[in-house]
Amino acid sequence: IELGLQGDFVFSMARQVVADIGACLDRGLDPGQVSLNIPEVALATISGRQALQDILDRSPRVRAHLTFEITEDVFIARSADVIQTSITGFRDQGIRISLDDFGTGFASFHHLQRLDFDELKIDTDFVRGLGHNSTAEVLVRGFLDIASGIGVDVVAEGVETTDQERALTNMGCPMGQGHLYSPALPLEEVLTLL
Repeated sequence: IELGLQGDFVFSMARQVVADIGACLDRGLDPGQVSLNIPEVALATISGRQALQDILDRSPRVRAHLTFEITEDVFIARSADVIQTSITGFRDQGIRISLDDFGTGFASFHHLQRLDFDELKIDTDFVRGLGHNSTAEVLVRGFLDIASGIGVDVVAEGVETTDQERALTNMGCPMGQGHLYSPALPLEEVLTLL
């Protein structure tokens, strides 16, 4: 019941993302990593986990190109153990796990030890502050150090200016995403670019 329309939307998006990755692979193109936001409720219920699994089982070749983005809120969710089991199961199948919007939730550093993930995404609010907010710069450097120390990839979200890109590069941030690089595009345009 808790999944409701949110679940319908998530599973519809998951089917579309899997189909789009498959379309790239059918054309001999490498889509790289494609991310899909997965809410807590889809991981916290057996039915939600099974619905995602059913989608993946129909197209096992896409797993190596799929990243599930989850937010810090999973650390303090009512069903944290079930969520951890779900995440571990998907990760064991080759799906990458990304901790999205890092720094904006209420998780403690202690929680970072409990969850297995592959990537940490620095939230847009911190990137937006670069160049005019010294606290944002200190925090971004800290996030980069944390990611490096625990051996996970890091991506800065919301990169919109060359000044932000330059600041991130100077701090050693290896990847960014945002409108500086490209807005969201329909699949046909992505296929043409690839």
